[in-house]
Amino acid sequence: MPPQQPRITSPIEAAQGVAATDVHLEASPFADSDGDRAREAEWEIWDIKTDSRAWRATANGVELSHVHLSNGRFEGPLAAIRNLDFDRPYRARVRYRDDSGDPATEWSAWAEWRNFRTAPFGIPPLLAGAAAAEPEVEWTDTTGAAIEPPAGLTVVLRQAPCAECEGFTDLLEWDGFTADVAALAEPADGALQIVLRNAGSERLELPASNLALTLWSEAGEQRSTLYLPALSIVAGGESRLWLARNGATFFALLSETSANFQRPARETEQAWVTLPGFTVEEVGAGLRFPTQVIASGCSARSPSAPAAAHQRRSESGRYSEGQLAPACDAELLVMELKGRIWAIDSRGAKRIYADNLLDFSS
Repeated sequence: MPPQQPRITSPIEAAQGVAATDVHLEASPFADSDGDRAREAEWEIWDIKTDSRAWRATANGVELSHVHLSNGRFEGPLAAIRNLDFDRPYRARVRYRDDSGDPATEWSAWAEWRNFRTAPFGIPPLLAGAAAAEPEVEWTDTTGAAIEPPAGLTVVLRQAPCAECEGFTDLLEWDGFTADVAALAEPADGALQIVLRNAGSERLELPASNLALTLWSEAGEQRSTLYLPALSIVAGGESRLWLARNGATFFALLSETSANFQRPARETEQAWVTLPGFTVEEVGAGLRFPTQVIASGCSARSPSAPAAAHQRRSESGRYSEGQLAPACDAELLVMELKGRIWAIDSRGAKRIYADNLLDFSS
């Protein structure tokens, strides 16, 4: 007799927002009425739109019924990308093989298909309502030296269309000297794409470069740097790149009308991007594997408050709902792996708020 047909338990049926870079696949345990032992499992993920297999894995041992994308190999167009497409429907299945060695009965039936959809973005796109009236475009190489725009080159910044739109919306066209800014009837909010066009009679060889310009959004004007890869553009041709929020670029296909961050062109040189109105400052150091940061929730945050302030209890003598009382001398509570919580005050000083929170008796 063949092994029992497995049942997929993760992802849940019709799951939305599954991570395209790390799908968690899990199935019911191996079972065989003949007493045969498990030899291996065969896992597959298929692209529903193209009805083609996108990924396959064989697994055994502890990974027999619990695998991730790193346990298998991508196929077809995804072979060089090594993750699933974003915002796309897929289906998964699995079957088990026993150690009987009998080709007629060693394989179970395939599990019923489990449908799921990947999350829209693994990387946030660059969004802007329009180009600034005076975008002040600057083009430099990776050392900061200005680049002389070659003849025939035109750079277009445009927005991806909405569901009801038929084409891209151009925000800005720059020929290396003059920037022509589009006057939009109303600001758009789609992901941005940059197109570099060669109207000359010879191939253009462009080095890796940085293109800085000023964009407009509801938060006001913001200066953005776009990190362009080295490009070779044939005469009469063009190169298209999707733009991430941090300025990183990704190659775009002619057929794409929505942002796709699966073909990296050039990474950002910025550690992060700060949106208008915000600043980033270091307030704590020396942490080991922090996993969660929350505000303390106290209205009184005096740096001089006694360290024992967190020991205050309610009138019943217990902390409400079994929780620790707030650390009212702290701005932040930071949890680390292995059950330690730090309290960090407004000066950046830290102390242990709780420790060894690993096992509890009922």
